[in-house]
Amino acid sequence: MRLEFRMVVVLTLIAIFSGFVLSYTYISTRNDIEKNAEMAKKNALVKVLPATKDYEEKIIDKETTLLIAKDENGRIIGYAAMTEGAGFQGKIKLMVGFDNTLTHITGLEILENVETPGLGNRIEEDWFKEQYQNRVPPITYVKGKKPEKENEIQAITGATISSKSVVKIVNAAHEKLRTFLKINPSSQPCDEDSSKIGEKTDKEIKTIIEAIKELVPETKEITKIDDIFIVQDSGGNKIGYAGIGVGEGYNGEIKIITLFDISLKHLKGIKILEHCETPGIGSKIEDPEFLNQFTNKVLPLKEAEIDVITGATISSKSLIEIVNKVYERIKKELKK
Repeated sequence: MRLEFRMVVVLTLIAIFSGFVLSYTYISTRNDIEKNAEMAKKNALVKVLPATKDYEEKIIDKETTLLIAKDENGRIIGYAAMTEGAGFQGKIKLMVGFDNTLTHITGLEILENVETPGLGNRIEEDWFKEQYQNRVPPITYVKGKKPEKENEIQAITGATISSKSVVKIVNAAHEKLRTFLKINPSSQPCDEDSSKIGEKTDKEIKTIIEAIKELVPETKEITKIDDIFIVQDSGGNKIGYAGIGVGEGYNGEIKIITLFDISLKHLKGIKILEHCETPGIGSKIEDPEFLNQFTNKVLPLKEAEIDVITGATISSKSLIEIVNKVYERIKKELKK
């Protein structure tokens, strides 16, 4: 019994002593650890936004911290997100920088990762990180070939999951910053008079005529009456009506030309004339594959009949609304 008691006492003393040593070690090194972490954060911020002289920090959620980068005059030069997400083996923590409109990535730094040595941890290699510079989010990845689009990066051979994880983390950070900052990114602001339908210049009229002929190649003559363009074939037969439409998109006004059949029952097609939507996201409304969905649709358009662009729902729905407004306007004008 005495032996057992002694063993308990000895083990208790060892546990107390070990706890004391660990606590003392943590307390004595805590300041150094925090200083090193702060230094690593500042170094990463300067790497992704080199002109940074000062910054303001805001916590978005438990995974993401926003760093507002400023120059020597206190002007905002960009934003960075210190964030993390799941990789192949565990958490990947990174710093990603964006310009002050959130339209382009300025740089990427990997802060921590436990990916497979020689494979997944190649996300730390300069060539992989440098791919993100000047890319337009949201980012996608390609395998076994060089990127061809402004939003593409090349995945690491044999480490696709790790590469994909970084892409996913970067895109999530971009979306969080957009929501938190309430910024509608755009690389080019709309012209002040881009939405005006009246008093068209000769150049604008020429652009509209070319757009109509592109939608209906058999067009031979176009007559303008008020805001309606009457489209005729080589025999002088009316084959449709066209009209200009303007509406509010996600980041500004969208201007389109719409072409309807002679019965005003079907949409023959649409073409984007001007827009200020986000490059790489909202700008996808110009993609032929997306616009082809509108061809031969019954009027008025219904949202359920059009597959909206992922990440650009507002831009997509705006087109539907604009088409229907032009349709109602022309129908009303022709009944006069």
